[in-house]
Amino acid sequence: MPQASNEPFRTSIRCAIYTRQSVTSTDELSSCNVQCEACRDYVASQRSQGWRLIEERFDDNAYSGATLDRPALKRLLDRIRDGDVDLIVVHRFDRLSPSVLGCATLLRHLREHHVLFGDN
Repeated sequence: MPQASNEPFRTSIRCAIYTRQSVTSTDELSSCNVQCEACRDYVASQRSQGWRLIEERFDDNAYSGATLDRPALKRLLDRIRDGDVDLIVVHRFDRLSPSVLGCATLLRHLREHHVLFGDN
């Protein structure tokens, strides 16, 4: 993954996986565990690029994407502020937020902290 010129050089990219299963979802294929496993496999496939998985899980099970007020998302944002995360991996972009405003807010926060974003 190429580094943007305004980002610090990284030899190891610390990856955090974020998952969210909707309040109304009963689909086992969208469970936090299934999303996490798919993302783990993706991170493992990028190991030669320096990707390293942070073992802490950030799962918001049965939380609506309509709000950014979610416990695991808050913990993840705290870890980002502390400088512990270089890249967030999600199974699908809408797991962060289904709304354009929510996504824009989160992506702005990631950019301010030089955190990359990838979806599986």
